[in-house]
Amino acid sequence: AFLVPMFTRTHVQQNPNLLGAYTKIEMEFQKTGSPQVVQQMTNDIIDNQMKGETGFRSIIIDVAVDCLEVFSLVDGTTGEVLRGDGKEREVTHLVRFEMETSSGGSKKGERVLGQWKIIDWDDLLEGNVWH
Repeated sequence: AFLVPMFTRTHVQQNPNLLGAYTKIEMEFQKTGSPQVVQQMTNDIIDNQMKGETGFRSIIIDVAVDCLEVFSLVDGTTGEVLRGDGKEREVTHLVRFEMETSSGGSKKGERVLGQWKIIDWDDLLEGNVWH
């Protein structure tokens, strides 16, 4: 599991300036080695991009799904197998899920949970990274 603090995919869709924000912070830290620079960049995100909104985060998990799979592409008219051999094979698919959460549950410290969404399958979207 991977936790993305401070903002979510929805925030990035609403404010494209947030796209790649964590990557920028990481690159700056690798260049300067300064925790103060990281803190300043983080504060800038909260103050200028998020307008002081806090309490948001996204949870991203990767799940390996083992399957028995048959692949065949068959001509619907002739019945001829165009691709594949029709044999069953064991395969593993990697599915990436994401859920947005926010503070503000009914009890102190409780989080409001969103819905799990599939955001990538077998890296077809190269992880569908937005952070």
